[in-house]
Amino acid sequence: MVSFLLANGLLSYNSFYSERSNGYYDFDIIIMMVSFMYLCRIKTPEQLKHHSPGELGKLLGLDRVPEAKCLRAIIRELTDQEKSAQWNAFLAREWISGEEPTIYYIDGHVQVYHGYLATLGKKHPVFNC
Repeated sequence: MVSFLLANGLLSYNSFYSERSNGYYDFDIIIMMVSFMYLCRIKTPEQLKHHSPGELGKLLGLDRVPEAKCLRAIIRELTDQEKSAQWNAFLAREWISGEEPTIYYIDGHVQVYHGYLATLGKKHPVFNC
């Protein structure tokens, strides 16, 4: 899984964000940790209190992961730089540059949106073109 994340540019943020000047956990570790939190369905730093810091640290090659308070402070350092939109645009250009895109449709829903099987609610109006 790690190689998949790295191949898709997970650590390409280096060209946008400045490095941390001090501290044990650098931004590479934090970005990887947040990715693993997502994959483990840990939604907030506070939910880390219910998981073993040593076991999660083994995923990152460390003795332990940062506590919730420390993680929030480091994430605040990243967000204070306000570079996420630029990094997002860079990743989108990188992902699309290797393909011939015609239409990209990104949606999290799994219901049918068209055809006679579709029963769309008010949130999804039908547009007849």
